[in-house]
Amino acid sequence: MAVMTKFILILSLVAVALASRHKTKNQELKAARHELVNAKKALESLTYSKEEQIYSINGYRPEDVAETINDVDDKCSSLECAPGKSCFIDNDGAPYCDCAEMCVEDDRDPFVRVCSTNNVTYPSQCELFRQKCVNPRDMDGEHLDYFGPCKIMEQCNPIDLINFPERMRTWFLEVMRDLAERKEENGGLDDDEKRLEEESMDEDKPWRRPLHWKFFNMDVSPTDYHLSDEELLPMRAQLLPMEPCTDAFIAGCDTNDDDLISIIEWGKCMGLTEDEIQY
Repeated sequence: MAVMTKFILILSLVAVALASRHKTKNQELKAARHELVNAKKALESLTYSKEEQIYSINGYRPEDVAETINDVDDKCSSLECAPGKSCFIDNDGAPYCDCAEMCVEDDRDPFVRVCSTNNVTYPSQCELFRQKCVNPRDMDGEHLDYFGPCKIMEQCNPIDLINFPERMRTWFLEVMRDLAERKEENGGLDDDEKRLEEESMDEDKPWRRPLHWKFFNMDVSPTDYHLSDEELLPMRAQLLPMEPCTDAFIAGCDTNDDDLISIIEWGKCMGLTEDEIQY
């Protein structure tokens, strides 16, 4: 029970980052901060190592954003720059994105580091993408692998792999219920999502609707009923340091080996029959 509780608490943090992608920046920050405060209290009450808390509490934390509003902030408010880039104002007063001059790091917090696909640890996700922006040729094939410093990964235990879908279903269900209790402006569910959450309570498989909800929250670029590696990356990068079976589970869901997970593959992988999958 302690292991399951820990897993749900850890993945609640991931869910805030993913479920808030269609929210405004302000709503996303409010949700992230709210979740960090509550999750940190809950996680610290559990008996597990500081290393584990690194990934769960601080792994996805957005870079610090200034609260003050000035002319540059106001003009840049409508422009969202990619990770590692910042908004600047040109000579005509128009905002544009370019490589960030620096990433604001908290020297007191060593736990915001990330590991790249080249097995290199960077001070933060911002710094990894800033370096890629500054050195596009040298770092063309280097990407974010997972949150936390690079480490030797544990082997996937076959029993853990078998139980993985159940843990994921429990996570989706619990997180959706938690977000349903929050106001939308604070990163909670909108009215349509709350209706789905309410309807799920009366079903024999209450996690069926949360499974669809999570899929469509990730299916955004483009919305095509398929999840690409890019769309799965935010969830994968959070899970991998804590769940060695993450890659094996994702690979197992891709039954036709096309490097995409369709809504049908997703549902079956999670334990639904084809007639229970809505698309």
